[in-house]
This record gives sequence, C-alpha cells and structure tokens, in this order.
Amino acid sequence: MGTGWRRQRLLNSLFWHSLALVGAFVAAAALRLYILPVARMPLESDEAIFLLMARHILNGERPLFFYGEAYGGSFDAYLIALFSRLFGEGVALGRLLQSLEYLVGMAFTYLLARRLLPGARVGPLAALWLMAIPPLLMSTWTTPVLIYALAICLSSILLYLGHRLLWEDAERPWRWAIFGAVAGFAFWTFGILVVTLLPLFGFFLWQFRWRRWPGYLLGTLAFFLFSWPWWTQALAGLQVATNQDPLVGTLPFATRVLAFFGLTLPAFFGFRDPWSPQIGWLVLAPVVTIFYLAAILYTLPRTRRTDPSAPAIEPVGFALLGIQALTWVVLYFGTRFSLDATGRYITILYPSLFIATGLLLERIDRWRSTLAIGLLAALLAFNLGTHVRAGNTVPPGITAQMNPALNFGNASDQALIDFLTAHGGRGYSHHWISYKIAYLSEEQVILAGHLPFRSDLGWNPRDDRYPPYSAIVASSLDRLYVTHREPHLEAYLQRAFTERGITYRIQDIGPYRVYYDLSSAISPQEIGLGRNPNDIN
Repeated sequence: MGTGWRRQRLLNSLFWHSLALVGAFVAAAALRLYILPVARMPLESDEAIFLLMARHILNGERPLFFYGEAYGGSFDAYLIALFSRLFGEGVALGRLLQSLEYLVGMAFTYLLARRLLPGARVGPLAALWLMAIPPLLMSTWTTPVLIYALAICLSSILLYLGHRLLWEDAERPWRWAIFGAVAGFAFWTFGILVVTLLPLFGFFLWQFRWRRWPGYLLGTLAFFLFSWPWWTQALAGLQVATNQDPLVGTLPFATRVLAFFGLTLPAFFGFRDPWSPQIGWLVLAPVVTIFYLAAILYTLPRTRRTDPSAPAIEPVGFALLGIQALTWVVLYFGTRFSLDATGRYITILYPSLFIATGLLLERIDRWRSTLAIGLLAALLAFNLGTHVRAGNTVPPGITAQMNPALNFGNASDQALIDFLTAHGGRGYSHHWISYKIAYLSEEQVILAGHLPFRSDLGWNPRDDRYPPYSAIVASSLDRLYVTHREPHLEAYLQRAFTERGITYRIQDIGPYRVYYDLSSAISPQEIGLGRNPNDIN
C-alpha cells in the first residue's frame, strides 16, 4: 500500500508539473495572439523593411543584412520569404514566426534553468512562466519582426549548449562543431550576442586551457563558416561595435547612467511603458524593484552561505550568467549603445533575470510553498496587466516607436495609399512613412526616404535604406512630398517652394500631409534638405 501511495503521489506530481510546463507555452502563445493584430501593435517601418526584404528575396534578391544597417543579419527575412511562399505574405505571418522563435527561446531557457537549479521544483517553472508572460518591454521588442526574439532565442541556445560543453559534452568533438555553428550564426544575426559569446569562450579556456584544442578547432571552423556573411562585409559589420549615427552627439557619461536607471531599468522591470518616460505603476514600482533586486542579490554565494535551506545551484552556470551581465554593462556603457534608452538592448538579459528570480522563488517555496506560488502569480498578473492596459490604449497601442510625434499608427494608411496612387505614387518622405507605405501598398507607392523626421531637420544617409526606391523616384516627373506635419519641416518646405516659384497643392489625410501637383519636379537635396542639421540654413 505504501509503494502504491508513493507511485500515485509521483504520478500526481508529474501531472501537475507537465500541466504547468505546457500551460506556460499556451499562455505565451495566447499573449502573443492578443497583441499580434496591428490594431494593438501598429506596423512601423523597421518591421516593414524586414517584410519588404522577404518580398524582394522571393523576387531574386539576396540581402545579407537588414537594409541600410550592418548590425542585423537577414535570416528572418529569408525565413519569412519561405513561409510567405507557402502561406502567403502578411504582417501577421512575420509576427507569428517571431513568436515561434520566442517559444524556442523559452524552451532552452527552461532547459538551462533545470541545469543551473538541479533538483529544484519551482525555480525552472518560475523562469519559464516569466518568459511566457514577461514585462512589457520584452513583448514590445520580440513580437514585431525586429530580430530581438531571435537574439534571445540564440542567446539561450548558446548558454545551454555552452554549459553542456563545460561538463558532459566536452569530449564530443561534434558538439563543439554544433556550438561553433550556432555561435557563428548568432554573430551574423545580431552582433550584440558577443555579450553571450565572449563569456563562454573565456569559460572554455578557464575550464580546459588548451586540452580541448581539437574541439576548439572544429568550433572555430564552424563559427567562421556560419558567420561568413559578416566577414564578406566586415567593414560594414564593424558598425555593430560603434553604432555610429552622425546626428547623435555624445552625451556625458553621467547623463547616460541616469538615463539607464531612470528609463531603461524601469522598463526592464516592467513598471514603465517602453515608449513613455512616465512610471505607469507608481504604487507597485518600488515593490517590483525590490523583488527583482532581491533575486539578483540572492544569486551571490555569500547571501546563501549561512542558509541551510538554500537550493542547490550549479555555481559555474550562475557565474557564467553574471559574467554575461557584466560584459553587457561594459559593452553598453563603453560604446554608443548607451545613447539609446529604449531598453531594447537589455532584453537579452531577461533569461538571466528570470533564472535568478526562479532561484529566489525556489528558496521561498522551501519555506512557504503557497507564498512562492502567490508571489509568482502576482508578478505574472502585474506583467499581464501592463499588456492589457497598453493593448487597450490606442493610440499608441503597444509600439516599438519611442518618439511620440511618430506614433501615428495605421488608421489612415490606406486612405493615404489610395490618394498617392491616384496622383502618381512617386515622391519623397522619411523613414517612418516611406517603408511602411511601400509594404502596405505592395510597392505601388514608392517614397524615397530623403526627408528628415527630426525637428532640427537633420537627415541620416542610412535612412535611405533601399537605394532602388530613390532611383525609381528620380526617374519620375511627378513627385509628391509626404510629411507627418512636423512644423519645422512644413515651414521649410513651404518657404523653399515659394522661393523657387514652385506651385503646389496640399491634402491632409489623418496625421499625414501630402504636397502634390508640384509645378516642377524637385528633390529634397535641391532645396537644401538631406544633409546634417549644421549644414542647413
């Protein structure tokens, strides 16, 4: 009878564990389906560029990087092209593929948590559920086609494979080759993944010295083979280390640190909407902050040294996560990445944060099981609440567009497309209008990205992401100008047209303004635009 009771208890435990495991993936899929429609998450031009790349790939082009940049590989565009061939193209398709990549990242984060928390009951599942219903920042950057879902997925895979190489897979050369291939692919896909690769390389040398040189050799060969697109454009690829933008000045280091603590970390912990500087959950913000900071501090060995009930951990694995975070800090503040306070670059550290949180909840579970489950449920409810609130607040909805002036959504896009198509469909606009409209119009409307969207009228040459569009517009005799009614640009355009005796008509469509029926075809460069702000009179 005792044996039967123990067997039944084991079966019940396995049932509830399996239910929690499957439930996390179902919850993640449901949340993604909720925020996937453009009514809740508007389509922006950065996402549209990946979708345009997929369309161009089907037409025979073979881009290696995100149009106009060298920090993001084009793998997602090829994947979208493949699925577009099978199922037809669409915004939803691209976002579903991102969601699938994210689910794979969840799975490897869970597997890694199982390795770092051996024998734990709650910890790995807590990390998995926090991946399923994460802070809003993570969903904002991993649902649209913006390669951050793939970056998180690859980082989790690298950490899992790398940790296995540190232990049971060290004597299997083909495992080194697999790791090298994934590392090379990750390096091409998104250069910021060096914050995961460098610590792993360092731990290999620390653990094995040169005893595993055959594995190192195989891994190195695989790395270069699978990162060859980066090396074929090495000079362009080096931009990932500097993030150069001729229009962005160098802010004082103290200002960047303040922006990190005042903007990036609040979004990372989930109590600030990424697109707003305001704290959205003022009452709960200190509680959430204290909880996450406690989880981070609890990973330090000295905080558990006198705790007889502390969960068992794999110390090398936790040290690896800590070095990854330190490498990120050095890269972030040592380069121009820290000029960007959107929080997108810190999303790669979410799996480490969730595993640390799982460790703390595992310890609490050994003291009060109901308290551990209650804290996890409260944190998940908090994260879910931010998603629902943001998804129901339209505009702006859930958006990766951090500039409020450019949060004009998609409600007027079709009306704009219809009007532009009726008036030639060729002209000029800026990045945040041009590529979105090109995709939605199936490239019936082509607007070269030569206009500035900044109030200082500065223009970055990289905003001309796809030069063939510029060539098409240059060959047209009837050219339109499309703006989002930025007052400085409006005044400049109207003055420049008047000074040159060019007549025109204006049509306002939602947030957009169209200058059409120009009496002379003229480019922005001919009226002094398309230059750095200091060069503009």
